[in-house]
Amino acid sequence: MDYSLIVVGSFLQALSYVLFLAPYKIVPGGVYGISIVIHYVTKDLFPFFPDGLPMGATALCFNIPLMILAMKKIGLSSGPKTIGPIRIVIYYNTLKR
Repeated sequence: MDYSLIVVGSFLQALSYVLFLAPYKIVPGGVYGISIVIHYVTKDLFPFFPDGLPMGATALCFNIPLMILAMKKIGLSSGPKTIGPIRIVIYYNTLKR
């Protein structure tokens, strides 16, 4: 039951980023807010990403060091319940774009 709620919550979070926050350039706090800003700032900057750097890939680049620090501080038991939602949000974010 616990993991199913995590999956549903992650899907709703990704849906809110794709349908409401990113298209209207609303910047939330945290990693995904930074990813949205970088996405729009890099628009037409790189020829291989004319629409800007992908938000999912940028969020992944920021989340990896944060996950390593968290697992060192809290322990490995926090990993599965954190890595799963990160992957789900990044997947749905990239899938919609």
